[in-house]
Amino acid sequence: MAKELKIDQSAIKNLTFKILAEDFIKKGRVKGYADATIQKYTEIFHYFTKFYDEDNPVSKIGEKTIDEYILFERSRGIKDSTINIRLASLNTLFRFGYARGQM
Repeated sequence: MAKELKIDQSAIKNLTFKILAEDFIKKGRVKGYADATIQKYTEIFHYFTKFYDEDNPVSKIGEKTIDEYILFERSRGIKDSTINIRLASLNTLFRFGYARGQM
C-alpha cells in the first residue's frame, strides 16, 4: 500500500516566488530542457520580480496581481505580444506549482 503524501499547508502558504521559480528551473534541467529554454524562463521570471518581490508568497498572486502586472509592463512600453509570452511562462510556472501541491 502506498504511503499517503502529507502536504505541509504552512509551507505552501509561505512558498515564495523565488523558491517556486528555482524548483521549476531545477525540474526543467532534470527533464532535459534546452539551455535556451531554461535561460528564457529565468529571464521571464526575473522580469516578473521587477514588479512582484521574489520573497513574497505565491499564495498572494491572484487575478488582481496579474492585471496590475500587465499594466506595469505596458507602462514600461512592453508590447502586448511580449506580455502574452511572459504570461504564458508564468502560467506554466503556476501550473507546475499547483500540480506539485505547492499552490
